[in-house]
Formats: sequence, structure tokens, C-alpha cells
Amino acid sequence: MEVKRLLKELGLSNYEIEAYLKVVELGIAEADTICKETKIPFGRVYQELNSLAAKGLIEVQNTRPKRYTARKPRLAFKTLLQQRRENMEKQLQKTIEAASQIEEIISKKIPTAPKERTFWTTTVGIEEAAEMLRSNFEEAEKEICIILQHAYPQEECNFKKGNEPSILNEVIKATERGVKIKALLNEEFIISQMKYMHERTWNNRKNNG
Repeated sequence: MEVKRLLKELGLSNYEIEAYLKVVELGIAEADTICKETKIPFGRVYQELNSLAAKGLIEVQNTRPKRYTARKPRLAFKTLLQQRRENMEKQLQKTIEAASQIEEIISKKIPTAPKERTFWTTTVGIEEAAEMLRSNFEEAEKEICIILQHAYPQEECNFKKGNEPSILNEVIKATERGVKIKALLNEEFIISQMKYMHERTWNNRKNNG
């Protein structure tokens, strides 16, 4: 059912969806009625209804027994979206802090001079090679050496359009960090790409004053 799928994407549990849709259907309902007409166990029905109320989807009339009604969708889902946005922002901040902490911890554990000094990374395919190239420029600290033996068709590499932010920008950032780039090219290499990189670097410097 499409409505159930959409409510699921908004973060509702299966029991919450059943309870909410039943309240919408009945207009005004009591927990006992909702329990009887859904698959929600009696021991869970109040928990699910309280959760729906906390999310702003339903309103509660504090009588004995309590009665429930659905809020207007425009207000209900505006509240739910705001809550979801706040939760996602909090979770993102926690993730950023955790990543920063683990980066610092792991960096201290990696030896500065490993016993095995040579490590080769290989890829197969244009997209994988492009990602490895982007990563290498991003991680470079002092110097990077490249051998470009073949010039791949422009529609395959698509450096200017599709991969520009992920490759050329990393090349430019590396040069701005002071990374020395040494490249061994043959005559097949597309010179226009180098010209484009030069123009981008010049424009960036001009825009940065």
C-alpha cells in the first residue's frame, strides 16, 4: 500500500502506521478500539499512540478512557519533518565529531615509517581508475608522479563535465597545497585537458584576489 510505504519512509514503525491510519479512518478513537481493529498487541497500543502524539501526528483528549484524533495533515507532517530535520542534524554532528576523533586516534596508530615501504593499488575500468586518481591527489602531501600512457576517449573519461569536481579540483587543490606533480606523458595525451587545468588555476587565483 503506497501510503504505508510513504509513512515508513518518514520513520514510522509498522505499529505506528497501523495505529495512525486507524485513527485517521475512525476520526476519533479509543485505544481499546484501535487495538481490536488492528494487529497491535494491547500492551503496545498506548506506547504507539503516545509516540504518534509526540511526533505531532495525533492529538490526545485526556479523558477516561483517553481519546485520539488525527491532526490536520499540513500541520502534522510539518511538525514531523521539523523533528526529523533536527534529529538528522544532531546525528550528522555526532558523526562528524566521531569521525574527527577516530581520525586522530587512527593517525597516531599508523607508523610513520612502515617496514614495507611499497604498496601498489590497482584498478580495472575507467570509473575505478578515476576514483583512485582523485583519491591519490587528495591524499598527496609532498609529491605525486603520474604516467599517462593512453588518451582515453573524451566521452569515456568525461573529465570536464562529469568528473571535474572530483578530479581536476583535487589536482588544483594539491598544487595549491604545494604538492609537486610530475607527469610522464606521450603524444596521445589530450593537451586540451592541461590547458583547461591551467585556465581553472588562473581563474581561481584571480577570484581569490
